[in-house]
Formats: sequence, C-alpha cells, structure tokens
Amino acid sequence: MKKIHIAMSMALVLSILLSLTCFDASCDSVRGSVLRLHILANSDSKYDQEIKLKVRDRLLNESGELFEKIYSYDEAVERAERNLPLLQMAAEDELRLLGCDLPVKVEVAKSDFSTREYEEVTLPAGEYTALRVLIGDAKGKNWWCVCYPNMCIPAVSQTKEIGSTLDKQSTKIVTTPK
Repeated sequence: MKKIHIAMSMALVLSILLSLTCFDASCDSVRGSVLRLHILANSDSKYDQEIKLKVRDRLLNESGELFEKIYSYDEAVERAERNLPLLQMAAEDELRLLGCDLPVKVEVAKSDFSTREYEEVTLPAGEYTALRVLIGDAKGKNWWCVCYPNMCIPAVSQTKEIGSTLDKQSTKIVTTPK
C-alpha cells in the first residue's frame, strides 16, 4: 500500500511539473511575440515623471506610422531598429522644447518585466524585447505599452488584436485573468 501511495505521489508531482513546463513554454511564446515600448524616467520626482509623459506622448504621436501595417514580430523589431535615429531625435527635441537638458537614449534591447495587466490582457513576467527610452539616469518609475501587436499607439488606424498574433494556448494565457 505504501508503494502505491509513493507511486501516486510521484505521478502527481510529474503531472504538475509537465503542466508547468507546458505553461512556461506558452509564456515563452508570448514573450517572443510581443514588442514593448518602455520609457524610464530620470527619477521619481514630479518634474521627471511629467517629462517622461511628455516624451511618451511625442513618441506615440510620431511613431504611429512606423508601426502601421506590421504583420510579424520580426518586422516590428526590424522597423523599430531601423528608426532608432528618428525616435532618438524626437525624444531629444521634446526634451529641448521642455527646457530639459537630460540625456536620452533610445534602443531596442531585451528587458525583464514583471507580470502586467493591460486592459483585458495580462502579460506574463519575463524577458521581452522592448523599444526602450532611457531618460537621464533612468531610475524613476516607468511607463510601458505594447507596440506589437499594437495596443498603445493611437495614431495607428489598423490595430491588431493580440490574439491574432499568438497561438491558441498563448492567447488563453494573456486573456485569462490572473
């Protein structure tokens, strides 16, 4: 009888591990299909947070066409990388217009994110590719959204639902609460 309990316990543990492995693989699929926009403020001061939002607004207004009619994650990343100089100039220009002399760096890089809710979508924690905007020391609260599939750029007329870019299991992960 004891051997049966041990065997059943081991089977249960194995079952849970296999389930978690499948879930993690689906989460990896989500992470590898999403391009995020991540803007980090110089600090948490009210002034630096306001600056961050002004730079955000400028970049969202100027980048609408950049992320229009994109049909794949790879295309979104390539377009972001190709347009880094344009985005860099827009961020620098906005800071100058605000009378701010902080440096700004715009890059495409891997970045760790915690689990985040975005309206009815929850993105699992992990490493994502992001279009990052680092203002000054970039030690303040951040702002983020999803560039691909487009969930944050108001200037884009053709938005793409996140479910149309993910497989069935990955879509279930991001659209199931918690």
